[in-house]
Amino acid sequence: RMLGASHLRVFKDVILPLLVPGIISGGLMAFMVCFNAFAMQYFLAPFGVRTLPMEIFTLIRVGYKPDMNALASIIMVITIVLVILLNKLGFSANRLMKSK
Repeated sequence: RMLGASHLRVFKDVILPLLVPGIISGGLMAFMVCFNAFAMQYFLAPFGVRTLPMEIFTLIRVGYKPDMNALASIIMVITIVLVILLNKLGFSANRLMKSK
C-alpha cells in the first residue's frame, strides 16, 4: 500500500495468496469433521434423509453388496483428491512466498 497500490490490488496480490492455503485447509478439515460425525447424522437426520455415511452403514448392516464398495470408493476418491489438491496449493503458495 505504501508503494501506491490500490486496496483491491493489495488484496489480490498479497492477502489472497496468503489466505488460500488456510481456506482450503479449513474446508478440508470441516469436510472431515462433518463426515466423521456419523452418530449425530444417524440420530438427528429427519426421516427419509440419507447421507452417504448413513447409506454405507445401512448397506453394511444388511450384508455385502457391491453398492457398498462403490460408495466407499467414492468417499476415498473425494478425500484423496482433496488432500492432493491441498498439497499442490500449499506447495504453490510456499514457492510463491519464497520467490518474492
